[in-house]
Amino acid sequence: MMTLINGRFYVNGMEVPVEIGNKEQIALLKERQKTMVEGVDVNVSVDEVRTYTIRLTFHCPSCGRHNLYEDDGYEDEEFAEDGVEGFLNLDPECRYCKQQFNLGIRDGKYKYML
Repeated sequence: MMTLINGRFYVNGMEVPVEIGNKEQIALLKERQKTMVEGVDVNVSVDEVRTYTIRLTFHCPSCGRHNLYEDDGYEDEEFAEDGVEGFLNLDPECRYCKQQFNLGIRDGKYKYML
């Protein structure tokens, strides 16, 4: 059986020369042309990607305003190593009055302290 791969004809895995008037080669070319016009099916698959969102809210003890920080990302080794502490240390200040804080843990809870 003859096949057409990358514009070349093959029989049993061996390349064969183009022959003018060869009905099998002409049929393969017409089939390829028809396929190109009609299109081919595309199989789509979606892989599950695990993501996380960290939301951090607190009322500033200096100005009393509510702060909200959010971070979206993909679950990966970096997040597993740093965890929430890495995010909390990224921006330890009030967005409004710019008061700086240090991250601490007291009574099993995360706290920003002066």
